[in-house]
Amino acid sequence: MRVCGWWCDVTVPTGSPQNFTAIGVSSTSIRLQWDPPPRKHRNGKIVLYEVLYHQQRPSTVDWTTNTTDKYVMVEGLETSTDYNFMIRAYTDIGPGPWSNRLPFRTFPHCELQLLPDDVVVIIIVIIIILAQSLSSFR
Repeated sequence: MRVCGWWCDVTVPTGSPQNFTAIGVSSTSIRLQWDPPPRKHRNGKIVLYEVLYHQQRPSTVDWTTNTTDKYVMVEGLETSTDYNFMIRAYTDIGPGPWSNRLPFRTFPHCELQLLPDDVVVIIIVIIIILAQSLSSFR
């Protein structure tokens, strides 16, 4: 029987997370999701994911967020702005390589356009007429 501690089979990941995608949720937030690195490149249990992002325009500011999930919501982004996102996985020993950059442009700011009062009244009248005519078929 081989007696060994955590150090025997655990090293840093040698591959980055796969299927890294971004989904726009609003003009200032996105959902990032991914799959773990391929099993042969995990080199132990994945205990953490680190996401790094910055605006594409010349910027010296990088933001990071960590999670144990296979997704993260990134909020507080600027509207109509190009960003680059990268991710890497960690074992207990440390981080693996960064993924390729994932570019994403946030949506433009969109204000809710309210209908004029006249249109709202007409829609309500149509709904009432339809409801009455449907009830007469019973």
